[in-house]
Amino acid sequence: MQGVFYMKNPFKFFGIAVLVAAIGLSMAACDTGSTNAGNGLPPAGDGSITFAPGAPPMTFTGVVDQDGNPVNRTMDFTHFLIFREDDEVVADVSLVIPGSEIRLDGDTLNLRLGTPWEELLISASDWWFGGISGISATTGLRVISMDGEGSFHNADRYSLNWMIPPDPDAYDFTSVVFVYANIAGTIRGIGIYQDEYNGWSEVITLNMELRPGWNTVIGTMGPDPILSGRWNLTAVTGRPGEDFVWVLRRWGDD
Repeated sequence: MQGVFYMKNPFKFFGIAVLVAAIGLSMAACDTGSTNAGNGLPPAGDGSITFAPGAPPMTFTGVVDQDGNPVNRTMDFTHFLIFREDDEVVADVSLVIPGSEIRLDGDTLNLRLGTPWEELLISASDWWFGGISGISATTGLRVISMDGEGSFHNADRYSLNWMIPPDPDAYDFTSVVFVYANIAGTIRGIGIYQDEYNGWSEVITLNMELRPGWNTVIGTMGPDPILSGRWNLTAVTGRPGEDFVWVLRRWGDD
C-alpha cells in the first residue's frame, strides 16, 4: 500500500477518551495565509518551519502518554520512518539529517531538524502517490518525508507522534507528517488507489504548498461513511493547532 498515513486498524492502540494538554511552540516562519487550488481541493496553509542552523530547538510542552496522562521521562529519539517511493525505511536521524536533536525531558519535547543529505531526496512525482492519475507535482521538486504514525523512535521501542487524539471507538484519525522540500512547489490533485488483490480502494486528496525546508503536512484518514471497502485520505500543508498533541507510546503495549 502506498501512503503516508495508512496503517491497519489505525490508532487502535490509543484508548484515549479526553486529553487536556497545553502545547508551547517556538516557530519561526512567515505566514502567507491559506490557498485553495480549486477543483474541490481543501485549502492548503503555510506549513513551512524554519530550523535555523545553530538555533535553539523548538519546544513543545504537555507531551502525554497513550492514555492521555502527562509523561515524565528523559530520552533521546534517534530513529524515524521515512517513505521512499513504495517503501518505508527505518533511518538513523544522525545519518540522514545531520545536526538534528529530538529529546524528551519530562513532558517537554525539544526538536531540531537539520538539512537532509541531497542524495536522499526523491522526486515528488515518484513519491508515495506515484502512478496515481489525477495527482501532479512541480517539476524539480524533491522531498523526504517522515512517517506520521510515529514520527520519531528510540531503541526501547518508544515513539512520538503529533496528532489530534482519536476517538478510541473510531478509525478516523488526524496526524502530522514532516516533509522536507528542496524548492518551493506544489503536490495536488485527487486520485484513487485501488488494491485489486485485497478488494479495497482509497480516495486520496492532496493539496500541499511546500516551501524550501521543512513543512508540516496534516493528514486525515478514515473509512468512507457510505461505501464499504473504501478509505478517504486528505493531506494538506498547514500549521497544527492547539488541538494537536505529542503522544508518547511504546510499541507492543496495545
